[in-house]
Amino acid sequence: MLQSIDRYLRQNNYGASILHDTAFLGVRDILKKKQRELKSHGKGNKPNAAEPLTDDDINDLYAKKVLGIHAPRPLLNIVWLNNCVFFGMRPGKEQRDLSWGDLQLKTDSSGTRFIQFTTERQTKTRTGENPRNRREVKPVMYENKENPERCPVTAYLKYKEERPAEMCGHSSPFYLAINTEIPKPGKRWFKTSALGVNSLRNMMKTMQTAAGMETDRKIVNHSTRKHLIQKLVDNEIPANEIMQITEHKNVSSINNYSTMSATRQQQISGILSNSTCSASVQKSHFSTSFVRNSTSGNTSLGNLPSFLQNCNVQTVNINLLQPNSSSIVMESSDTVSTVNRRRIILESSSEESQ
Repeated sequence: MLQSIDRYLRQNNYGASILHDTAFLGVRDILKKKQRELKSHGKGNKPNAAEPLTDDDINDLYAKKVLGIHAPRPLLNIVWLNNCVFFGMRPGKEQRDLSWGDLQLKTDSSGTRFIQFTTERQTKTRTGENPRNRREVKPVMYENKENPERCPVTAYLKYKEERPAEMCGHSSPFYLAINTEIPKPGKRWFKTSALGVNSLRNMMKTMQTAAGMETDRKIVNHSTRKHLIQKLVDNEIPANEIMQITEHKNVSSINNYSTMSATRQQQISGILSNSTCSASVQKSHFSTSFVRNSTSGNTSLGNLPSFLQNCNVQTVNINLLQPNSSSIVMESSDTVSTVNRRRIILESSSEESQ
């Protein structure tokens, strides 16, 4: 809340900062005291925070024909969802301000088509006050040749085909209202008027209702942006690369957006519930394997590290144990073995060559 107030004051050239100046030190102290008090009562855990959209949710929307290119409404839904997920667009003002010319269809050197977000307008983190603060990487979405039904380029081209010709100008609004009249031959699916603000605000809610999704999770427009971050984090994409798509200013913001997935939690639970057994098995296996290998009479060149292969060497002395230790006793679950120091001598009669 204070950040919003501070941002508003800065935009109106107020001379002090609520977050940093000493004039508002008392305000910050009182706020922290109140936060500690609420936390002691179990509050402040963000129970109403939006949760990320999952792959299962998206698959369900496709299965129930809420997403697709077969009809006007599903087409509008998938185009909007693609812009949120692939370009990291915030599903509010950024989507409303989007113009048709802001996205461009291009082809790379291999002939693969992609859509590039070329023109970025005012955003939450880039207001335009600092001309140097601009997006360095222009996000793209490539065509999906393996699954044309879910190809973002196919959806874009279908959306372009069903738009009135006069609404394909560079400054034309990107999202158009659906033509609800009875379809006629040659009649476009969309009108020449922009989609309403309330319709854009309720895109995710409308899709949930159409699909009959019943869940206790809070799924809203912002869930699409969380889906983007969560999926990239789960696939071990570095945070600094995620920031170039989502426009976050720091890594901590990425960490706040992402959560531990249910699959990862299940994996951790399995590790912890079997930790004692697993550790015992690993220790026993290591001890037995080490003793067996150490007590064998011969050692072949094939078991040596790769950097010793094909080398012209005459004599090599390798101490497998520390010089100060004459022997080590290795214990397993049922045996006790003594491992003596060994010396391996490799000889070669080949002449040394340069």
